[in-house]
Amino acid sequence: MTSVITASGARWRMAGLSCLLALACWQPLAATAQSETTNEPGTAAEPTRDSGSEQTQFDIVVHLTKAEPATGTVEISLFNSSENFLVNPYLQTSGPINEDGSYTARFGKVPPGDYAVVVVHDENGNGKLDTGFLGFGGETYAFSNDARPLFGRPDFDEAKFRVDNNTRIHITLD
Repeated sequence: MTSVITASGARWRMAGLSCLLALACWQPLAATAQSETTNEPGTAAEPTRDSGSEQTQFDIVVHLTKAEPATGTVEISLFNSSENFLVNPYLQTSGPINEDGSYTARFGKVPPGDYAVVVVHDENGNGKLDTGFLGFGGETYAFSNDARPLFGRPDFDEAKFRVDNNTRIHITLD
């Protein structure tokens, strides 16, 4: 069984520092652990068991669409607790946007639990989140569960989703 979760992002136009605070933790990808990217939408694999324990592990597939312009890179961060949300990702992956504005990533062998996803589209590939004048416009980002607070950043509870089987998340940046 695969859970499907959808969300959409926008070129958030929040004033001043609230936009910067929303993703203050975003930094270029330093390392990737047990994640992979593909150029085509993937299907989550069957649940696997960790050979060292009886705990079942699952795959989370994140499919991103409508990244415009279809240039630069995308970074997808997976968080597994409110304490680490927007501070210390559990897993991260990044790669170039496909010509059609899509990108698919697979986080493999994650234990059951609550997770949240943050997607940042680095349109010019400079390794940082660019904002427009006074925080208006700039580069696109989105949260799982379509979390969009009026001001500031969402908290973990707003963006979290439960993983107790293979899970597929669709995020549209528009």
